[in-house]
Formats: sequence, structure tokens, C-alpha cells
Amino acid sequence: ANACQNSHLPFTGATNANAPGNVCKDEQSRSYFYMAEVNRVAASFLGQMDKGLTLGSPARDARARAWANFLMGISLGYEAMIYDSAAIVTPAMSSEDPGTLSSYLVVADSANAALQRAIDQASLTPTGDNGFPLPGDWLPSPTSMTAANFLKVLHSYRARIEASVARTPAERAARNWTQIMADAAAGITSDHLVTTSTTVGPVNWWRNTYDGAGLWHQMTAFYIG
Repeated sequence: ANACQNSHLPFTGATNANAPGNVCKDEQSRSYFYMAEVNRVAASFLGQMDKGLTLGSPARDARARAWANFLMGISLGYEAMIYDSAAIVTPAMSSEDPGTLSSYLVVADSANAALQRAIDQASLTPTGDNGFPLPGDWLPSPTSMTAANFLKVLHSYRARIEASVARTPAERAARNWTQIMADAAAGITSDHLVTTSTTVGPVNWWRNTYDGAGLWHQMTAFYIG
């Protein structure tokens, strides 16, 4: 449906239909299902670590916990920013437990907590091999993801989620701006580049739609400026 531009006609009167079978359902639900899956896999992995799973050294275990909590944090955080509600899956839950829907503000709080756990784990200096930096295919970037650089990314993502989740003036006023500003100050200070494939990268599905038919799907002048 041309990326739902008809139903999302800017700027007034735009609707975000949620009726079964609406033409935008696949596009609107895609991030929800992907983020929920990331939350589930990360939580299940952490649950196994809580039960005694070790990857061979304290340094490697801390790196794995930091990464898994990062995945939990950004998956819940992006669901909170985009959707009305989501299920929060935790390491203590059964792998068969789907969770229950929680308000986006509650989901954002869980994202905040997960990112704090990631910060705590990345700040450790445990012994052993296979610690930081992160493997290159975990977060492909020209920047080596040392613990120090990964901590900057964690702080920046948390600042972005915490500042973006509010939807009313009252909710914006209620955000913890002291923490948001501290995270922003501790975050990245130059462009953060993530290197993905132009053919099989994470945005391939949308790019195929955007580029697939030539000029009919042009970027709106509002974005071009």
C-alpha cells in the first residue's frame, strides 16, 4: 500500500488502523514481532545463565550478559516508542509463558532497567579470555566495540528511548531528564555507523518495496526538505 502513505496522509487526519486485514498490517506489525522475538531469545539465554550456564570465562560471561541485556533493552524500548503495549518477557519466566500486555510506559521502564544491567556488566573488569571488544559480526561497525565504546552506545540508546517514549506534554514533563541528560553526555560523540549488507541487511524488506518499482515510490518532499 505504498508504505501506507494513503492512510498515513500527512499531517492532519492521519489514521493508524488496527483492524484485521488492513492494508498496513504487515508493515505495522513487523517491528512488533521482531522486537518481541529478540526480547524472548535474550531473556531465555539470560535465564539459562542464571541457572548456571557459563561460556568458559568470567570475561566472556560478562560480555554475553551485557549483550543480551542490550538486546532486551532496545527491543523493549523500541516497542515502547512505537506501540501502545507489549509483553515483557524476563529471564525468570518459562519459555512457554507469553507474558501479558503492559502499557508502553511500563515497557519503557523495563527497557531502562535492562540497559542499566547491560551498563553494569560492561563496566566490570572480569578475568579470562573472550571478553571485550564485541565480536565484529555482533554489531558490525568501523568502530571497535571495546567496553568503553559499547558503554557509549548503551547510554545513547537509553537516552533516546527515555526521551522519545512520552506522548503527551505531561508524560514528557514526568521523564527523568536528569538521567536522560547524563546518559546523553556519557554517550557517543560522533557518528555511530552500523555496517549492513545492501542486499540482505535488516532493512532489506522495506528497501525492496521502496526501490522495487522505479520512480513511483518517491520520497516525499517533506523528508527531503
